[in-house]
Amino acid sequence: MSKPTPHKDDAVLLCLPLGSGSIAAGSLHKQCDICGQAIVASRASLTAVITEAAEHAVKWWLVCLECAPKVVPKDSKMMPVTEGQKAEIRAELRRLRELE
Repeated sequence: MSKPTPHKDDAVLLCLPLGSGSIAAGSLHKQCDICGQAIVASRASLTAVITEAAEHAVKWWLVCLECAPKVVPKDSKMMPVTEGQKAEIRAELRRLRELE
């Protein structure tokens, strides 16, 4: 039996594999819904994808960058950046500047 994959209307958050780069403050360690690989998702992005899915009554998925080309529909739309995501990026940039 094949594993379920995102439907063309589902909300999908593409996530970096854990350990593939620096981790922003407040990021959450999760697992890819397709392969189970450890991934990192920002709180604001996770909130945005869950909200989008709830508003459209569809399922939401966390997918690593390795699985994405195989399971995310080619004609997928990008969600607009939310104010929460912008605030999270500003806070992370501020934190990185303070470390310099």
